[in-house]
Amino acid sequence: MISKTQGIVLHSFKYAENSLITSIYTREHGRVSCLIQGVHTKKSKFKPAFFQPLTILEVELHLSQNKDLHSLKDISVTQPLHSLHSNPYKNAIVLFLGEILYRTLREGEHGEQLFNYISHSIELLDTMHENFSNFHLVFTAHLSKYLGFFPHNLYTEAKPFFNAKTANFESAKTVHSIDQKASLLFSNILTSDFSNIQSLDLNQQYRGIILETIVDFYMLHLPGLKEIKSLDVLKTVFS
Repeated sequence: MISKTQGIVLHSFKYAENSLITSIYTREHGRVSCLIQGVHTKKSKFKPAFFQPLTILEVELHLSQNKDLHSLKDISVTQPLHSLHSNPYKNAIVLFLGEILYRTLREGEHGEQLFNYISHSIELLDTMHENFSNFHLVFTAHLSKYLGFFPHNLYTEAKPFFNAKTANFESAKTVHSIDQKASLLFSNILTSDFSNIQSLDLNQQYRGIILETIVDFYMLHLPGLKEIKSLDVLKTVFS
């Protein structure tokens, strides 16, 4: 079956001498994996730059039934990204978000609202010139809503401890809880969006605590989720 659709590159890796395998989250078919042959040859119309994480593409797919790998017939960049891969801070965020999406979005799962959320977020980050150091926290916190485990309630004086296992703010601290200040800051993230991201008052210490809390939160609610390798890179860049 041939299908034309929008796609967002999640992850790519070299395969054989001149090929690569790329995972693309598409508007119509969810996550699909494609084998791109001859990508490193001069005659190829599929350039490696097309397959950097979070690149937004228009793709023409040849979907093969009962196969894990599909093929690309044509490709074009619909939304040129000007700073995501050249700015070292944004690039660290992109690598982290790309890995989170690659490890959490399953083959075949799709949704119009989720695709729009991801693509809009990418475009917005690309245009931001400052105050984006908390972007990945807001993105991943709200991504959990689409994945089905968004926290059930918010911080109150009676329930000041966020428990990553129960996805609740609770009255008593447990092994899966964070302290009151971190819980309040996390609650602020849950009630924020990208329009007021600059108002989030997080220092380096609490940014790191909340980042690790969100990753733990994901691992507790998505069985089989593997270690996020880009987490250390992200923490190093923003340290």
